[in-house]
Amino acid sequence: MAEQRNAFKTGERVTNAGDYVCGTGTTKRYETDETFAACPVSGQETTWQPVDDDEGGCGC
Repeated sequence: MAEQRNAFKTGERVTNAGDYVCGTGTTKRYETDETFAACPVSGQETTWQPVDDDEGGCGC
């Protein structure tokens, strides 16, 4: 069984459509094959996590 990731960096391809959150608390909807964006608050590279993941944090 493939391991499911719970953190994605700016520039990576979205493999599962859904809502993702940055450490600043900003939520964004991504569709499959889109690219994860920079932090909408800081403009810096960040880490996005699915909103149902209890561990937040984006390295902004």
